[in-house]
Amino acid sequence: MSFVIRCDGSAKIGLGHVVRSCSLADALRVKNIKVIFVMKKLSESATRFIEAAGFPVILLDEAASTETLSKSDMQLTLETATRNKAQGIIVDHYDASAQNLNTLKNNGFRLAIIDDVADRNLSAADLILNQNLRAPSLNYVTAAHCTKLLGPRYALLRPDFSHRREQFKRTFSKHDHRTLITLGGGETAPLCLQVLQSLETVLQQLHIRCIIGGTAEISPELLSQAQASRHQVQVLQNITDMAEQMMWADLSINAGGSTCWELCCLGVPMIVFSTSHDQDSNAHALAAEGCGLRFELETLHQQPDCLGERVADLLGTPEQRQLFSQHAQTLVDGRGAWRVADVLKDWTN
Repeated sequence: MSFVIRCDGSAKIGLGHVVRSCSLADALRVKNIKVIFVMKKLSESATRFIEAAGFPVILLDEAASTETLSKSDMQLTLETATRNKAQGIIVDHYDASAQNLNTLKNNGFRLAIIDDVADRNLSAADLILNQNLRAPSLNYVTAAHCTKLLGPRYALLRPDFSHRREQFKRTFSKHDHRTLITLGGGETAPLCLQVLQSLETVLQQLHIRCIIGGTAEISPELLSQAQASRHQVQVLQNITDMAEQMMWADLSINAGGSTCWELCCLGVPMIVFSTSHDQDSNAHALAAEGCGLRFELETLHQQPDCLGERVADLLGTPEQRQLFSQHAQTLVDGRGAWRVADVLKDWTN
């Protein structure tokens, strides 16, 4: 029994697709289902992440493109699925067009699509997974038989998040000061620098951990700001245990991607940025659900002191952070990957 996953990760697109696909692969492996990844040769960090988790990676040796996936890309995916007698192909890729997906489907494979934005014709899909809060309101173009798994109940988290959640009891105090900055797996150092600079206005002494994605370059300016800060600042890269970092934090400043569901699972109060158009819905919905505050990038650029004020206010109001934490943990229990894997396992019967 096997599945092929087609996804990519790089400094430009980040590692979110890779991380969540790997989480699903973990859940499938527990059910004795083999998973093989097909990827472009874009990022050593992305490849190492998957191989470190114990999954084989088949690399397509062609230049990166922002357009639809090539014929040779589809051919390698099909060859890998055929060679491994796969029950299905899982695609987590914004550049996979309706034509790409039809190519996979018309060659006899069942098709699962991990999506965020409903911006394509997905009538080739047998299953659509969208883990975001507003997923049920999106107008998906699908076949009548398509199974839809929508909302954070299906958030694809690694098993350690649900395990840590069961073992961990979060407390809240006005003396809390541990602040996590995690803005995605792409080139986030310039934005991290701005965030650190804005936090200089916080009078309370903070302990800050700034997580840089494995594909990103840590700029000298960022390191200089960290060293000169009035706060205690650590700049960390290639973190292998994000759950540990999130358990440590009293507050998170983060992007609106898949990291949000990890933070929700562990009840971390958050200030959410939208760093790309596909994160807009998450940032708005998380604020509306009472899981944190939404903060505009434009405000950070034009009025940087405002972010420091929000951080000081939240650290000083433990009751508000406790409410954010409770609402967040209600949304995400960390078992989403298991639920999706249960549905996909039925394809092997």
